[in-house]
Amino acid sequence: MIHATTADRQSVGVTAADAAELRRRSDMFSQVAAFDNVERTLGAVDDPLTVRVVTCAADFPTMLGLRPVLGRLPGPAEYLSNSDPVVLITERLWRRAFDGERGIVGRSITVDGFAHAIIGVLPVSGSLDQLVYAPFDLLAPLREGRVAGSEAPPTRRTIAKLAAGATLVRARAELARVAAADRSMDATAGVAKTFGLRRLDEVLVPFSRRIMSAALLTTVALLLVMACLNLASMLMARTSAREREFAVRSALGAGRGRILRQLM
Repeated sequence: MIHATTADRQSVGVTAADAAELRRRSDMFSQVAAFDNVERTLGAVDDPLTVRVVTCAADFPTMLGLRPVLGRLPGPAEYLSNSDPVVLITERLWRRAFDGERGIVGRSITVDGFAHAIIGVLPVSGSLDQLVYAPFDLLAPLREGRVAGSEAPPTRRTIAKLAAGATLVRARAELARVAAADRSMDATAGVAKTFGLRRLDEVLVPFSRRIMSAALLTTVALLLVMACLNLASMLMARTSAREREFAVRSALGAGRGRILRQLM
Protein backbone atom coordinates (compact mmCIF):
# COMPACT_ATOMS: atom_id res chain seq x y z
CA MET A 1 0.00 0.00 0.00
CA ILE A 2 1.35 3.41 -0.99
CA HIS A 3 0.88 6.22 1.52
CA ALA A 4 1.89 9.87 1.46
CA THR A 5 3.04 12.31 4.14
CA THR A 6 3.89 16.00 4.13
CA ALA A 7 7.09 17.55 5.43
CA ASP A 8 5.50 17.99 8.88
CA ARG A 9 4.57 14.27 8.89
CA GLN A 10 0.88 14.84 8.26
CA SER A 11 -0.74 11.86 6.52
CA VAL A 12 -2.39 12.88 3.26
CA GLY A 13 -4.11 10.98 0.51
CA VAL A 14 -2.60 9.78 -2.74
CA THR A 15 -4.34 11.58 -5.59
CA ALA A 16 -5.12 10.05 -8.97
CA ALA A 17 -2.41 12.28 -10.47
CA ASP A 18 0.08 11.00 -7.87
CA ALA A 19 -0.68 7.37 -8.72
CA ALA A 20 -0.39 7.98 -12.47
CA GLU A 21 2.89 9.85 -12.02
CA LEU A 22 4.39 7.16 -9.79
CA ARG A 23 3.43 4.50 -12.31
CA ARG A 24 4.92 6.51 -15.19
CA ARG A 25 8.19 7.44 -13.51
CA SER A 26 8.99 4.27 -11.60
CA ASP A 27 9.81 0.82 -12.97
CA MET A 28 9.51 -0.77 -9.50
CA PHE A 29 5.80 -1.52 -9.91
CA SER A 30 4.09 -3.77 -12.41
CA GLN A 31 0.63 -2.53 -11.36
CA VAL A 32 -0.69 0.50 -9.45
CA ALA A 33 -4.38 0.83 -8.55
CA ALA A 34 -6.31 3.50 -6.68
CA PHE A 35 -9.60 2.65 -4.99
CA ASP A 36 -12.15 4.20 -2.68
CA ASN A 37 -15.21 3.28 -0.66
CA VAL A 38 -18.27 5.55 -0.79
CA GLU A 39 -21.97 5.35 0.09
CA ARG A 40 -24.56 5.69 -2.66
CA THR A 41 -28.30 5.10 -3.14
CA LEU A 42 -29.32 2.07 -5.16
CA GLY A 43 -32.52 2.30 -7.19
CA ALA A 44 -34.43 0.02 -9.61
CA VAL A 45 -35.19 -2.35 -6.72
CA ASP A 46 -38.33 -2.80 -4.60
CA ASP A 47 -37.08 -0.28 -2.01
CA PRO A 48 -34.19 2.17 -2.51
CA LEU A 49 -31.14 1.02 -0.55
CA THR A 50 -28.09 2.77 0.81
CA VAL A 51 -25.16 0.73 -0.49
CA ARG A 52 -21.40 0.91 -0.22
CA VAL A 53 -19.61 1.21 -3.54
CA VAL A 54 -15.93 0.44 -4.14
CA THR A 55 -14.63 2.42 -7.10
CA CYS A 56 -11.32 1.21 -8.47
CA ALA A 57 -8.74 1.65 -11.21
CA ALA A 58 -8.24 -0.92 -13.94
CA ASP A 59 -5.40 -2.83 -12.24
CA PHE A 60 -7.37 -3.43 -9.02
CA PRO A 61 -9.44 -6.55 -9.95
CA THR A 62 -6.56 -8.34 -11.69
CA MET A 63 -4.03 -7.48 -8.98
CA LEU A 64 -6.27 -9.10 -6.35
CA GLY A 65 -7.31 -12.01 -8.58
CA LEU A 66 -11.04 -11.24 -8.41
CA ARG A 67 -13.23 -13.80 -10.21
CA PRO A 68 -16.98 -13.25 -10.58
CA VAL A 69 -19.34 -16.17 -9.87
CA LEU A 70 -21.49 -14.77 -12.68
CA GLY A 71 -20.63 -12.46 -15.57
CA ARG A 72 -17.27 -10.80 -16.06
CA LEU A 73 -14.90 -8.08 -14.87
CA PRO A 74 -14.87 -4.61 -16.48
CA GLY A 75 -12.89 -4.30 -19.70
CA PRO A 76 -10.26 -1.58 -20.31
CA ALA A 77 -12.70 0.58 -22.31
CA GLU A 78 -15.15 0.67 -19.38
CA TYR A 79 -12.68 2.72 -17.30
CA LEU A 80 -12.84 5.58 -19.83
CA SER A 81 -14.97 8.63 -19.05
CA ASN A 82 -17.08 8.31 -22.22
CA SER A 83 -18.01 4.66 -21.62
CA ASP A 84 -21.41 3.41 -20.47
CA PRO A 85 -21.43 2.99 -16.64
CA VAL A 86 -21.21 -0.60 -15.41
CA VAL A 87 -21.03 -2.25 -11.96
CA LEU A 88 -20.48 -5.61 -10.36
CA ILE A 89 -22.64 -6.51 -7.39
CA THR A 90 -21.55 -8.72 -4.51
CA GLU A 91 -23.14 -12.10 -3.88
CA ARG A 92 -24.39 -10.65 -0.57
CA LEU A 93 -26.40 -7.90 -2.34
CA TRP A 94 -27.41 -10.29 -5.13
CA ARG A 95 -29.18 -12.56 -2.66
CA ARG A 96 -30.53 -9.76 -0.44
CA ALA A 97 -31.95 -7.40 -3.08
CA PHE A 98 -32.38 -9.63 -6.14
CA ASP A 99 -33.23 -13.02 -4.56
CA GLY A 100 -30.27 -14.66 -6.33
CA GLU A 101 -31.82 -14.16 -9.78
CA ARG A 102 -29.68 -16.08 -12.32
CA GLY A 103 -30.44 -13.62 -15.11
CA ILE A 104 -29.14 -10.60 -13.20
CA VAL A 105 -26.26 -9.98 -15.65
CA GLY A 106 -27.30 -7.28 -18.10
CA ARG A 107 -29.99 -5.82 -15.87
CA SER A 108 -29.99 -2.04 -15.38
CA ILE A 109 -29.99 -0.40 -11.95
CA THR A 110 -29.55 3.20 -10.83
CA VAL A 111 -26.82 4.43 -8.52
CA ASP A 112 -27.52 7.95 -7.22
CA GLY A 113 -29.98 8.31 -10.10
CA PHE A 114 -27.54 7.28 -12.86
CA ALA A 115 -28.22 4.10 -14.84
CA HIS A 116 -25.63 1.33 -14.61
CA ALA A 117 -25.58 -2.09 -16.24
CA ILE A 118 -24.78 -5.08 -14.01
CA ILE A 119 -21.98 -7.07 -15.67
CA GLY A 120 -21.17 -9.60 -12.93
CA VAL A 121 -21.55 -10.94 -9.40
CA LEU A 122 -18.54 -11.08 -7.06
CA PRO A 123 -18.22 -13.69 -4.30
CA VAL A 124 -18.15 -12.38 -0.73
CA SER A 125 -14.58 -12.08 0.57
CA GLY A 126 -13.68 -11.16 4.13
CA SER A 127 -10.15 -10.21 3.05
CA LEU A 128 -11.45 -7.83 0.39
CA ASP A 129 -13.93 -6.29 2.85
CA GLN A 130 -11.03 -5.74 5.23
CA LEU A 131 -8.90 -4.15 2.52
CA VAL A 132 -11.57 -1.58 1.65
CA TYR A 133 -12.34 -1.07 5.38
CA ALA A 134 -16.01 -2.15 5.28
CA PRO A 135 -18.29 -4.77 3.74
CA PHE A 136 -19.24 -3.40 0.31
CA ASP A 137 -22.09 -4.04 -2.12
CA LEU A 138 -20.98 -2.76 -5.54
CA LEU A 139 -17.69 -2.51 -7.41
CA ALA A 140 -17.49 0.11 -10.16
CA PRO A 141 -14.73 1.22 -12.55
CA LEU A 142 -13.12 4.53 -11.63
CA ARG A 143 -13.99 6.57 -14.71
CA GLU A 144 -11.51 9.47 -14.73
CA GLY A 145 -12.83 11.46 -11.79
CA ARG A 146 -16.38 10.11 -11.77
CA VAL A 147 -17.70 7.75 -9.10
CA ALA A 148 -21.00 6.10 -9.99
CA GLY A 149 -22.22 9.35 -11.50
CA SER A 150 -20.89 11.65 -8.75
CA GLU A 151 -17.67 13.56 -8.35
CA ALA A 152 -14.87 11.41 -6.97
CA PRO A 153 -13.03 12.32 -3.76
CA PRO A 154 -9.71 14.04 -4.56
CA THR A 155 -7.64 11.42 -2.71
CA ARG A 156 -7.84 7.65 -2.63
CA ARG A 157 -6.16 4.61 -1.19
CA THR A 158 -3.58 3.10 -3.51
CA ILE A 159 -2.10 -0.37 -3.73
CA ALA A 160 0.73 -1.55 -5.97
CA LYS A 161 2.36 -4.78 -7.05
CA LEU A 162 6.15 -4.95 -7.10
CA ALA A 163 7.70 -5.70 -10.48
CA ALA A 164 9.76 -8.85 -10.99
CA GLY A 165 13.12 -8.46 -9.21
CA ALA A 166 12.01 -5.39 -7.23
CA THR A 167 12.29 -5.27 -3.44
CA LEU A 168 10.63 -3.06 -0.84
CA VAL A 169 13.95 -1.35 -0.09
CA ARG A 170 14.58 -0.50 -3.75
CA ALA A 171 10.96 0.55 -4.28
CA ARG A 172 11.09 2.90 -1.27
CA ALA A 173 14.30 4.46 -2.59
CA GLU A 174 12.69 4.90 -6.00
CA LEU A 175 9.64 6.60 -4.46
CA ALA A 176 11.91 9.01 -2.59
CA ARG A 177 13.77 9.81 -5.82
CA VAL A 178 10.54 10.43 -7.76
CA ALA A 179 9.10 12.65 -5.01
CA ALA A 180 12.34 14.65 -4.76
CA ALA A 181 12.46 15.13 -8.54
CA ASP A 182 8.99 16.63 -8.66
CA ARG A 183 7.72 18.39 -5.55
CA SER A 184 4.66 19.66 -7.41
CA MET A 185 2.91 16.30 -7.79
CA ASP A 186 0.00 17.54 -5.69
CA ALA A 187 -1.04 20.36 -8.00
CA THR A 188 -4.27 21.04 -6.13
CA ALA A 189 -2.66 22.02 -2.83
CA GLY A 190 0.95 22.66 -3.75
CA VAL A 191 2.09 20.52 -0.81
CA ALA A 192 5.40 18.69 -1.03
CA LYS A 193 4.90 15.00 -0.34
CA THR A 194 7.00 12.00 0.43
CA PHE A 195 5.74 8.54 -0.41
CA GLY A 196 6.13 5.33 1.54
CA LEU A 197 5.23 1.67 1.21
CA ARG A 198 3.78 -0.86 3.62
CA ARG A 199 3.29 -4.54 3.00
CA LEU A 200 -0.39 -5.22 2.52
CA ASP A 201 -0.46 -7.97 5.15
CA GLU A 202 0.87 -5.46 7.70
CA VAL A 203 -1.97 -3.10 6.81
CA LEU A 204 -4.65 -5.79 7.00
CA VAL A 205 -3.31 -7.47 10.15
CA PRO A 206 -2.05 -4.91 12.73
CA PHE A 207 1.15 -5.68 14.69
CA SER A 208 -0.78 -6.09 17.97
CA ARG A 209 -3.04 -8.70 16.38
CA ARG A 210 -0.03 -10.58 14.97
CA ILE A 211 1.57 -10.63 18.44
CA MET A 212 -1.67 -11.90 19.97
CA SER A 213 -1.96 -14.61 17.30
CA ALA A 214 1.65 -15.69 17.85
CA ALA A 215 1.10 -15.88 21.63
CA LEU A 216 -2.07 -17.93 21.15
CA LEU A 217 -0.33 -20.28 18.70
CA THR A 218 2.58 -20.75 21.13
CA THR A 219 0.18 -21.55 23.98
CA VAL A 220 -1.66 -24.13 21.88
CA ALA A 221 1.65 -25.70 20.79
CA LEU A 222 2.81 -26.00 24.43
CA LEU A 223 -0.49 -27.64 25.43
CA LEU A 224 -0.13 -30.11 22.56
CA VAL A 225 3.44 -30.99 23.60
CA MET A 226 2.32 -31.52 27.23
CA ALA A 227 -0.53 -33.77 26.08
CA CYS A 228 1.86 -35.83 23.92
CA LEU A 229 4.33 -36.21 26.81
CA ASN A 230 1.55 -37.31 29.18
CA LEU A 231 0.26 -39.84 26.66
CA ALA A 232 3.76 -41.21 26.04
CA SER A 233 4.37 -41.59 29.79
CA MET A 234 1.06 -43.42 30.22
CA LEU A 235 1.83 -45.84 27.38
CA MET A 236 5.32 -46.54 28.76
CA ALA A 237 3.84 -47.26 32.22
CA ARG A 238 1.28 -49.66 30.74
CA THR A 239 3.98 -51.42 28.70
CA SER A 240 6.19 -51.87 31.79
CA ALA A 241 3.25 -53.39 33.72
CA ARG A 242 2.78 -55.99 30.95
CA GLU A 243 6.46 -56.90 30.70
CA ARG A 244 5.91 -60.39 32.16
CA GLU A 245 2.98 -61.02 29.80
CA PHE A 246 5.11 -60.14 26.78
CA ALA A 247 7.89 -62.43 28.00
CA VAL A 248 5.45 -65.35 28.23
CA ARG A 249 4.02 -64.60 24.76
CA SER A 250 7.52 -64.40 23.31
CA ALA A 251 8.43 -67.74 24.91
CA LEU A 252 5.32 -69.29 23.32
CA GLY A 253 6.50 -68.15 19.88
CA ALA A 254 4.96 -64.70 19.36
CA GLY A 255 7.20 -62.54 17.16
CA ARG A 256 8.02 -58.89 17.72
CA GLY A 257 5.57 -57.82 15.00
CA ARG A 258 2.70 -59.75 16.57
CA ILE A 259 3.31 -58.22 19.98
CA LEU A 260 3.52 -54.76 18.39
CA ARG A 261 0.16 -55.31 16.61
CA GLN A 262 -1.43 -56.25 19.94
CA LEU A 263 -0.10 -53.05 21.50
CA MET A 264 -1.47 -51.00 18.61
